[in-house]
Amino acid sequence: MFIGDTHSAGDLARLRELGVRHVVRCHPKSVLDSEHPDIRYLELPWGDGLAQEKIGTHLERAVRFLDGAVRRGDRCLVHCVAGMNRSGSVAVAYTMRALGLGFDDALLVVLAARPVVSPNEEFRRELRDMECGPMDGGGGGGGG
Repeated sequence: MFIGDTHSAGDLARLRELGVRHVVRCHPKSVLDSEHPDIRYLELPWGDGLAQEKIGTHLERAVRFLDGAVRRGDRCLVHCVAGMNRSGSVAVAYTMRALGLGFDDALLVVLAARPVVSPNEEFRRELRDMECGPMDGGGGGGGG
C-alpha cells in the first residue's frame, strides 16, 4: 500500500510503474483528479474539517476495498489532497485491521512509511474506538 497526495495520484505513468491497480481517493473528486481505465477507484467523499462527520463508514469501505486488492496481490494507493490526514487515517485503519495492531502501533508503522501522516484529533478518536472491536460490528474471526 502506498500513501500519497493528489499530485502522486495524478501521475499515471508512476502508478503504472509501481504496479498500482487500486486507488482509494479520500476526498470528493475534482477536476484535478486523473483516472486511468486500468485502475479501480474507490471514492470516499469526505472533508478534513467536518467534526460532526463520523468516518467509520468511510474507513470500513476503504479497509474492505484494500483487503480485497491485497488478497489478490494488487498494489494500492491511498490518497487525499495532502497525503496526511484522511489518507493517513485510512492507512492506519487498514494497518490496525490487517496486522491486528492498536492505534498507536499502527500509527508508528504508517509513520515509518510516510512521516507526514497526521490524523486530526477527531479521526484519532475514531481510530482509537476501533481498538474496541471490528468497525463493521461483525464477529470477525481469529486473532488475539
